[in-house]
This record gives sequence, C-alpha cells and structure tokens, in this order.
Amino acid sequence: MKKYFCRFLSGITSCGTRPRQKYLALASSLAFAAAAAAEAPGPMVFDSLQGGTVGTPAAAESYFYVPTGRTITAWYSDTAGAITPGGDTRTAPAAGSIGSLVRRGDYLYADYGAGVAVYSIANRAQPLLLGQYDDFSAETSRRIARMLLAADHLYLVDPRYGVYASPLADPAHPKFVNVLGPGAAASDYSLEAQGSRLYAVGNNDLGDTQMSIYDLSAPLAPQLLGRKNFDCCSFGSTRVQGSYGYVFGDPFRVLDLSNPASIQVQTELAQAFDARPLMLDGYAWNVGDSRIDVLDLANPAQPSLLGSVPLDLYQLRRVERIGPHIVAATQSNRLLRLEPAQPAAPQISGTALLPAAASAQDLLVRDDRILLGEPGGLGLVRTGRLDRLGFQPLPAGSSYYVVNAMAAEGNRAYLLSANDGVKVMDIADPAQAVALGFHAGPANSLAVRGNVVYLGRRSTLPATQGTLDIVDMSDPSAPQLRSSLPLPTASSLVLHGNLLFAGVSGGASWNGGLRIVDISNPAAPALLGSYESCSRAHTVALDRHARVAALACDNGVELVDVQNPASPALLQRIPTGGDTRALVRRGNRIYFSSGSTIQEADLTDPLNPVTLRTLAQSGADRLRIGSDARLYGLADGIAVFQLDQLFADGLE
Repeated sequence: MKKYFCRFLSGITSCGTRPRQKYLALASSLAFAAAAAAEAPGPMVFDSLQGGTVGTPAAAESYFYVPTGRTITAWYSDTAGAITPGGDTRTAPAAGSIGSLVRRGDYLYADYGAGVAVYSIANRAQPLLLGQYDDFSAETSRRIARMLLAADHLYLVDPRYGVYASPLADPAHPKFVNVLGPGAAASDYSLEAQGSRLYAVGNNDLGDTQMSIYDLSAPLAPQLLGRKNFDCCSFGSTRVQGSYGYVFGDPFRVLDLSNPASIQVQTELAQAFDARPLMLDGYAWNVGDSRIDVLDLANPAQPSLLGSVPLDLYQLRRVERIGPHIVAATQSNRLLRLEPAQPAAPQISGTALLPAAASAQDLLVRDDRILLGEPGGLGLVRTGRLDRLGFQPLPAGSSYYVVNAMAAEGNRAYLLSANDGVKVMDIADPAQAVALGFHAGPANSLAVRGNVVYLGRRSTLPATQGTLDIVDMSDPSAPQLRSSLPLPTASSLVLHGNLLFAGVSGGASWNGGLRIVDISNPAAPALLGSYESCSRAHTVALDRHARVAALACDNGVELVDVQNPASPALLQRIPTGGDTRALVRRGNRIYFSSGSTIQEADLTDPLNPVTLRTLAQSGADRLRIGSDARLYGLADGIAVFQLDQLFADGLE
C-alpha cells in the first residue's frame, strides 16, 4: 500500500506532513505562476434559463403563452392547428417557478409563489418582463396557491394568510391589499370567477371539503353569499358553468348554485371522473393520460356519458381551454392543440415540443447536442439555446423507464434508473439511441470506465449499508457482476487511476462523507480510507491530480486533502448557509448550488478558497460542464452559464 502514502508535488514530499503545512508549501511553490499570469479567468455569466414544470397558460388572439419553470414562451396557432414558437423570456426569468398566467389586455400576470411578475405582450410574439412584486404580504412564508382575474382586479390566494386583491388602473404596477382572512377561501381544488361571483373549493381546517361563494360587486370587500361543507376527499377539481357546479371526483357530482345560501347536490353519477376536467359548449371532458371521457351537458342538471375516446396524452401535466385554444402539455415536453370545434370527438390538431426539459435528471453533452435523462426516456436538445429536437420513449414493462443519472464511454450511454437498474444504449446517433442491454437492481449512482460499470447500490433494509458493485458490461446483453463491497449508500462516484471516491450518506451505525476505494483489482476492491465529518456528501469533485476532493455537504462545501487515501483530512470549509447538493470542478474553479443560487469559488489555494460570484437566477440539483464551455444547471428547467475559456485546464 506504500504507493498511496507518498506523492510528490513539485518536489515537495507529502509523506507524514500535515495538510495545512503541505498546502502552505504548495502555495509558495506556485507563487511564481500567479505572478506570471497576466489575467485570471473571468467569473461565470448567466446566459439563460428554460424549461421546467408547465403552469397554466393564457391566450391573446392567435397566440397563447405557456409558462415552463421560470420562463414564458409565446406560441402561434394558425387556423389549421399548426403550432409554432415565438419569443420567450429565457434571459429574464421570474424569481420563482410560475404556477399560472392570466391576461388582461396587453399584460400578462404570472404568480411565482412568493410574488407576481408582470409582462407586456404589446408585441404578441415577444413577452417582455416589466417588473416583479413580492410585497403583496409582509409574511416571510407567503405563498400564492391560486391567482385569477375577476371584476377587473387581480386576486391572489395564500392558503395561510388569506386573499389579496389589486385594482389594475395601473396595470404594470399592481398594489395588493388583504380582502379576506385566513381560511376564507380554501381553494385546494379550484378557484373560479363568473360575473361578479367568486367560487372557491378546498379543504378547511377540519379536513372537510368546502365550497364558498363570494359576491365581488365591491371587489376590495368580497361578501360571503354561501358555504357548504362536504365529506373529505371525494372532491377533485370543480368547474362552474351557469348556475351549476360540476365536481370531478368520486363520485361525479352536479351542484345547484342558483341559491348560494343553499348549495344543493343536484345529481351524482356512480362513475368516477377524477382526471383533469375541461368545460366546452354543451360538453365536459375528463382528460387522462390515455383517453378522454366525454360528458353530454345538453341537460346541464343531468349529464350523461357519451363515451371514452382513446388518445395518447402520456405524462399529461396540464390541459386548459384558453380563448379559441385547447392546449395540453406533457412531462415529456409535448405541446398539443386539441380541436374544440368537435367536442364530442376529441382529436389532436397540432403538436410541438416545449423548450429544454420539464424535469431532466441528468445530461450528456455530445458535440452540439445534449442528451437528457428524463422520466420516461431520453430527450434531445441543442447546446446553448436548448431548442428541443426530440424525445425517445424507453418502455419498461407496462410503464416507462425513468432516467435518474447518466454516464458515457465512447458511443455507449449508461442510463441509471434508481428503482430499476442500468440500461446500456448505443448513442452513435443521439436521435436514435439503440438499447444494448440491461443490468437490474436499485442504485443511486454510477461511474464508468471502459466496459466496467461501478454502481452505488442502496440497501432495501434501513439498518444495513449498501454496496459498491463492479459490473463487467463487455457484453451488455449479459452483464457479469465482478465483485461487491459493503459501502454506505453513495450519491456520487468519481474514478481516478486505481482509486474510486464515493460520496456517501450516514446511517444507523455509520457516518456519511467520503469513502476511498482501491479498485486496482476489480474482483477484489478494498476500502482504503474514510472522511466522516460530512453527514451526507451529495456530490464529489476532484482536481486533475486527485489531491483535493470537494464535497457538497448538507452544511456547505468541504475541501478534503486526499493525497494520502488512507487518511483523508479536512483542509477548509466553504459555508453556504444551506443544503449544498450539486458541485462540479473546472481547473481551479468549483461551481456549486445552494438553495436558489449557483456559486463559484477559486481553489488556487485550497486553504483559502475565494468565492467569486453568487448568482440567484436558479439553483440546481445537478451541475454539468460541457465541452462547449457552458455550465448547465438542472432543477426546474435548465439554467445555462457561460464560462471563461481562458486557462480552461486550470493552474494546477
């Protein structure tokens, strides 16, 4: 084992020298390089943010606007149903993920959880961010659950603090006041307005479902007209049409709302309709992933089921009627227009692909393309702009394969599904990946070298460690397990020479942090050393010579001297004030995510790291650096940052 205990750095022996002494000497020996450098690489620069969870869209004439994550994209739909993208807000994201949009004239309003963003759509093809307002409430835990336009006022519902409203005399600068107290308009299931009435359906503090009806004749002083409680948990979304309320749940109910002071159940259907409801002229749709149930409302008090129409809407996340459009969006980034002119016979009249990704878990950069690991398959986008190029479903039995992590070696991609195993794909043509084989078993992390795959497996027993499995995939159709070493569940695996560095989680009788494994003999891996002051190392990143390991820990970044693998030792901590999940290294720079920020630090002197920049456009659950000198952050969408190409290899 002697070869692991002595390493030489510019003539300075590391044997038996304490970490701080070694790095003080190292910093001195490298001083000439710093003096010689005419300039250091510039810090990262925010480029754009796209994709993410689909929110409620809005429409203006032939355009409709779809929020994904923190951005909005304009789409044009012609009379034939074709959908084409217009401009977007990728370079000016909202301060949080957008839940819904409402439109008033030339303005869009977007709720992003803690506040409201206002956009101009005077140019229908290009939304323009005008301002963001988070002062509707002084409460630090404020949260907008619902937003709607009624009586020429903008209303916000905060489940904890009540209902707020703003007149729109100055449409670009809403100013909110509290108009109803906490619990007055529970709206877990729906919030609608018709004329001067507001209808809210949700769960009250006792756990019952309640419908509340308010009069908005005085918009800043709503008056309760009536309320009715129902048994918990049988309600789904509720839609109001005329004097009737249609409750999509189990059972399906029709409510007579003609007298708000005495809400009555008019009809119940034994069949459950609990998917996503859509109201049309004389019809209602119950929209699911594989079919649409069509209800005839010719007699609005006595609906009848016309039938069910098969339709491929796999991973449906949103369907809304907005103006002349019926728009559906899926988690696999499909954007669909359904034809409203034929409500009894639903059909898709136009399709497109949403930008970037709704929920990518990992990515691989291949020349000018990026492969995305997504729920259900592989996405494909262009580098930089992230224009969507396609999606390849990956069936797995009766469901679809969920890609949680990815690694590549040559033209092979290894796709890890945490609950299933590893799928091997030939990606010589990224647009048409070909399945080569599969290795079953739950795992949290992977690393690849040659035809050998290293898997950080988790145990199915709570008081038992996981394992490091080494699998030979020379023949992907017949993987061979070479060895298995007991190891705490690993969130991150990094290979360097004959060493494997694993970022692990603590458990019942062991601590989390870093484990270093000798893999020189794949048939007999051996644990060399442990660093255990980090309760969970979400990510591990090494410098090119494996002298310093940077760990993304729950309480910040920890820099660890790993020159002696048998005795790794703390060099320094970078506090972040919160959970640090994602981290990557490029030269002497590390980039890491904490909360809703991406931060950059210089590790030229690991004993004295220098934070260079903190950007608040987006946090990230995973960070990747492409060969295109861009940093990609995956969270609710994909954030892109430009990196300076000067000294890309670092000053090591």
